[in-house]
Amino acid sequence: MKSSLIRISHFIVLDLQNYKDAMKANFETFKSFTELLKTKCFVYVLSDDDVFCTVEFKGKIPTMDYQESPYNACWTFVFKKFESEWNVIQENGAHTH
Repeated sequence: MKSSLIRISHFIVLDLQNYKDAMKANFETFKSFTELLKTKCFVYVLSDDDVFCTVEFKGKIPTMDYQESPYNACWTFVFKKFESEWNVIQENGAHTH
């Protein structure tokens, strides 16, 4: 069984499907983004099998009282190639309000 070690906020999951499910659960409370714009993207190649990418974005989400709230963040993903397939091995996000 192939597994990836992925860090999400407060916990660690051991496979890609758990990661996808956790990310979906994290964003379930958002009705939608009313605006989302990638402002910067930096890709760093560490070796033939290791890469990390940092993405900054600015967005807005509706609040419970139908106002708009800024949702600006910076996310970093570390990828490793296992048997010619790229996998996320670590992820970290931070809000940059």
